[in-house]
Amino acid sequence: MALTAFKKSPLAWFLYATVFFVSGTFACIFHILSLVLWPISKVYYRHVSMAIGRLWLANLTALPEFWSGLEWEVYCPNDDDKYFGKENALIVANHRSDVDWLIGLTFADRFNMVPATKCYLKSAIKYVPLLGFSFWNLEHLFVKRDWAKDSISLERQLKSLKEGPFPLWLTIFAEGTRYTKEKYLKSVEFAKKNGLPVLKHHMQPRVKGFTLAYSCLKEKCDAIYDTTFIFPDTLPSLMHLLFCKPCKIVLLVRRLPISVIRGEDDEQACTKFLRELYVTKDQLMDEYLQKGTVGWPRCYAHRNRTTFLLTTIWWTIVLVSLVFYLIPAIISGSRVALVSSGVFSLLIIIGGLIARNFTMSEKSSLYGVKNNKKKL
Repeated sequence: MALTAFKKSPLAWFLYATVFFVSGTFACIFHILSLVLWPISKVYYRHVSMAIGRLWLANLTALPEFWSGLEWEVYCPNDDDKYFGKENALIVANHRSDVDWLIGLTFADRFNMVPATKCYLKSAIKYVPLLGFSFWNLEHLFVKRDWAKDSISLERQLKSLKEGPFPLWLTIFAEGTRYTKEKYLKSVEFAKKNGLPVLKHHMQPRVKGFTLAYSCLKEKCDAIYDTTFIFPDTLPSLMHLLFCKPCKIVLLVRRLPISVIRGEDDEQACTKFLRELYVTKDQLMDEYLQKGTVGWPRCYAHRNRTTFLLTTIWWTIVLVSLVFYLIPAIISGSRVALVSSGVFSLLIIIGGLIARNFTMSEKSSLYGVKNNKKKL
């Protein structure tokens, strides 16, 4: 009880942010140093970059996994979970909350796939302190939601990811933006206008980004993971996780072989597949919300102990530094120590606010509003 109360305090938030930003600073320094390997050998560079990402991102996935007490339920049909972590896959996920990307990354962590997991991210994420630079080095794919420009850069990056014997999970939030009531009504309007099935819990998927990923990676990927996030009670946010507010997440994951997409024309085949996939996804969510089950067995993937160990090491390093160096320096009354501590604390707070701001649904794109641009 005392530990839970402490984790809900502002001091705990500050300490977690301190650990995250200190470890992230070291990770970014090592990432910068590793860039010299890119022109020499992409293979060596990716090995080093993925190792750095694994060491640091443990602090990120530990937040929902070990810190927040988030209640997880994962369901898979036909023993599909036996393939997880053992093959390359395209992951098609719905987009409900501000932290779907983090929960997806945490799910990947249970199968040792964090460094190998890539995601379509809005380009603004690149400017999130530390996290953006790390994601860029780990070869996540950033989009500006201008298809004329995005298609060129995405094709180049996807072909690069195809190279080498590296594992790959590519996550695509096919709706293109987080679900809100306003965006959903725009999607319903679009569906009726174009003769598409009206979805009850989802927006219409956008097919171009998925089609390009499939065309570039169909020879590398073995399967498609249809992943559906369901939040029966409360939509979590970064603050929910930090302050340990109660929240339950249900994950429905079914594996489809990549060969399920058939047709000579990739665009037509992917469009048909994705439309049908979202109809099924919508039915599954509706069934769960009504009955509390979809009849699939529960997947009991264990939390990653290495993540806990790495996070513990980072916390130990930071706390020992605070206790034996920073706090005594402040007590001594040194002006340099006081000013340095003040600037450091201010940077931590500003960095945390920026990170929170970029994960808020209010800052996401507006579905169907900007009709003058071709969307991803």
